[in-house]
Amino acid sequence: MAQRRTTIASILASAAVLAGAVLPGTAATAGHWHGATTESGGTVHPGHFKSTTTRQQVQAEAVQARRNAGVAYLSESCEPSAHAAAASGLTRQQVVSALLSETPQERSARLRAFR
Repeated sequence: MAQRRTTIASILASAAVLAGAVLPGTAATAGHWHGATTESGGTVHPGHFKSTTTRQQVQAEAVQARRNAGVAYLSESCEPSAHAAAASGLTRQQVVSALLSETPQERSARLRAFR
């Protein structure tokens, strides 16, 4: 059996493979959620969570979001907010006839607005 020489390139390649295998695991344990081989896929450790905002700041942001009706999940019910649906005052038939009577330029401008 022939002796193999260990080269610097093979040592560096081995170190890179080892770092690639170890570093993602250590980075995953830095937060409050740790991956696990369970059905849920991980465990939560609230003691590891570090927040930079105070409780009063979070509550003030929640009040502001409720006032602006920008966050739907702040509502305890599953109903859409009252601000979500703005009445147009047109009937369905009026909207359909307006769409059918628009020019090709108006139609392309309307379609460009939603891209």
